[in-house]
Amino acid sequence: MTNDNNVKMPNIKGWARQDAIGLFKLIDMKYDIDGYGFVTEYSIKKGDSINKDSSIKVSLGSKYDFENLN
Repeated sequence: MTNDNNVKMPNIKGWARQDAIGLFKLIDMKYDIDGYGFVTEYSIKKGDSINKDSSIKVSLGSKYDFENLN
């Protein structure tokens, strides 16, 4: 995944905080996370190109909050 310069943003809604952080650290991209729990919103659209120069803002909430977004 990190050997390619064309990494696409996956759909991370519902991911646990640590899983999302793991992705961002793998790519070495900047991130700002608000809250605890599961990803409910994020600032980069699914399918957009991401790399170490990318920066993302992520909002987290309870699993109940995520289930209501579907």
